[in-house]
Amino acid sequence: MAQAQAFQQVIPRDANEFAVIPHDRRPGLIAWLRSLGKDQASVRLDWSKRGQLTLTHRDANGHSATMQVPVEIHGDPPVIAFNARYLADALECRGRRGGSKHPRSASRMA
Repeated sequence: MAQAQAFQQVIPRDANEFAVIPHDRRPGLIAWLRSLGKDQASVRLDWSKRGQLTLTHRDANGHSATMQVPVEIHGDPPVIAFNARYLADALECRGRRGGSKHPRSASRMA
């Protein structure tokens, strides 16, 4: 459980700004983040379009990959970047810690 506590730094429970990702979208998002490969891969999270999270990765050669996920946004989350693998691990960990398996349930992402 010590590893799970480290992810609270990425996805705090008491944040005023957060997005709720539908549970059925989380596996695809995690797979996409893991497909970026390298440990140093970062992904930019942009919440500027209401109801949508846009994740963008740009490699060293300037090529980019983008994924859009429907979300329920609360507050005004900042545009921010995370290490792709660390974010995938955090989302995966959040799903194992008592999250509902119902397809309409969701994961909170701050």
